[in-house]
Amino acid sequence: MATVSVDSTSRPSYARLKEGVLTVPDVVFTSVANQAPGGAVALNFFFAILFAGSGFPLAMLISLIATIFLANTLTQFSKHLSSSAGFGVYASRGLGPKAGFFTSWVALFYGYLFPAEVVVLISQVLSGLIDPVINVNIPWQAFDVAFIAIIWFFAYTGVKRSARVAIITGSLEVSIFVILGILLVARAGGHNTLTVFTPTTGIVGLSWGLVWGLLSFTGFESVASLAEETKDPKKNVGRSAFFALLGVGIFYVFLAYAGVVGWGLDKLMGNGSAYFANNSNAYGILAGRIWAPFEAIVVLAVVNSVIACSLAALNFAARYFYSLGRLHLLPSAFGQVHERYRTPTFSVNAMGVITLVLSLGLGSWWGTSIAFGFLATAFTYGWILMFGMANVALPFFYRKEHPQDFNVFWHVVVPAIGTVVLIPALVAPLLPLLPQFAAAGAPPWQIIATVPLTALWAIIGIVLASRASGTTVENMARIGEDQDTALQVAEATTAHAPA
Repeated sequence: MATVSVDSTSRPSYARLKEGVLTVPDVVFTSVANQAPGGAVALNFFFAILFAGSGFPLAMLISLIATIFLANTLTQFSKHLSSSAGFGVYASRGLGPKAGFFTSWVALFYGYLFPAEVVVLISQVLSGLIDPVINVNIPWQAFDVAFIAIIWFFAYTGVKRSARVAIITGSLEVSIFVILGILLVARAGGHNTLTVFTPTTGIVGLSWGLVWGLLSFTGFESVASLAEETKDPKKNVGRSAFFALLGVGIFYVFLAYAGVVGWGLDKLMGNGSAYFANNSNAYGILAGRIWAPFEAIVVLAVVNSVIACSLAALNFAARYFYSLGRLHLLPSAFGQVHERYRTPTFSVNAMGVITLVLSLGLGSWWGTSIAFGFLATAFTYGWILMFGMANVALPFFYRKEHPQDFNVFWHVVVPAIGTVVLIPALVAPLLPLLPQFAAAGAPPWQIIATVPLTALWAIIGIVLASRASGTTVENMARIGEDQDTALQVAEATTAHAPA
């Protein structure tokens, strides 16, 4: 076998992010923040209960178990690979560089929609709550701009600062909602029941709950894109994401239970504001029934959650822009790194503009609720495609590069189950077309439109990947490698070269 020397020229040249700056608590709470536990409870659960009803706690429990299968894929890859390109590198090393580019492309679709989805609805909710208190009509667009300005500042000035925000805000929002949940369960008294962990609204209702349950967990895997900035990433990224997922999952199941028994099982679904499913501030109302000022505290916790989540989501998407930019698969400006902050500032600025345009534009055009539903449904498709590609790539990666560690259960069976559990989310826009959902009226065309939109984005990604030069795409498999792995790859590529 011919030997090769590995020096700086054997690896792609690009400006690097600040390495090793994030600790385990930083990564854990960034994963927690991107799941937005407080925001998900407040903004997702009432949508879920629209048809899942009293069976929603069961749907959340199943969603947690299903998502753990997905977490295995991240954990298995992160043992050996660390890159800001995250899932793009995973797919590249398992299925080939072009598949890696496609995976990065669909991850970007998920990432650039995520921050706008988070801020658009809470801006409307906050405007509606504050206006009556101060007797001044503040348009929701003002809150939207304020949120985006805050997250842009923290994302621009350093990932460590963003992580500190995540630790503070995550601890605060979880504590407030856990206290609320405990008080709701205590007040429910004899109305506490385990029947909510049975499919009380049937398979269709349970499927609807699973859609919104899976949506609530999206973001736990975002820390994969922070690998280059994490201390000992091959040990800490996967482990941190798993524990963040498990902790938030238990939190969701508990708050789902507390919400349905606290509101009353007979008043979950129906017409009018007396029903849980018709109140975007349902948990705030529940808090106000316990103690009037508690409603304002819960609302502040939700705002706090939205800021942390949108910040984590913007950092995630910006690093995918950065990864594609340094490979010249996007304009090279996206690969720029700030000399002082060591952040991908051009990509951060691009994400700030995209978030502003999407949230203000779609929210003003369609209304904030439809904009929220459109963005949430669309980015979930990107998330599904991203995880689907990584699940398929996992066994090939281990068979090719780590055959001594290959395990049929962990590398074939578990990712296969993880792919199957994504199916309920795939049918999200189609569920309202079923007869069981007729009472809610026809679904907005914007929700249905997410299907062809996602297909178009995927087709563009396939075309771009197929037209990229071999050298450029091949670099996708090299980003984030340590020197030992780089040597192994270089030797493998020259195994049959003349000595």
